[in-house]
Parts: sequence; structure tokens; C-alpha cells
Amino acid sequence: MWEAGGHNVKPTATPSGSDWSGTPGDDGKTYSSGYEYAYTFEVPGEYEYHCVPHQSVGMTGSFTVTE
Repeated sequence: MWEAGGHNVKPTATPSGSDWSGTPGDDGKTYSSGYEYAYTFEVPGEYEYHCVPHQSVGMTGSFTVTE
């Protein structure tokens, strides 16, 4: 759950075959505090993402999905 507003999640790298596109909406769409985002990842591999408005200050992340 978002603790503060003005954020989104957009992928910068996904494995082949993944259809993950992050939070709904274009890169300019952000969400308020209390927003909850869920997605079930079915394609194994390395994922990288960022918050578009805050990428320049290091709001990035990554994770690995295993089978």
C-alpha cells in the first residue's frame, strides 16, 4: 500500500514473454496514499522498475521471479 501520494510503478526491464506493464495508465498517471497495487507474475526472470516522477532521485527496484 502506498504510504505517500504521487507515485507509480513502471518497468524498465522484463523477461521475454512477460506482459507486465506496471501500474495502470501512462507514465504520467500517479496514485495517492492508500493505493494498493497487485499483480501475479507468471513469467520467471529478472524484472526492473522505477517510479517515473522519482526515478532521478533513485526510486528504482528489481526482483527475480522463480518457478
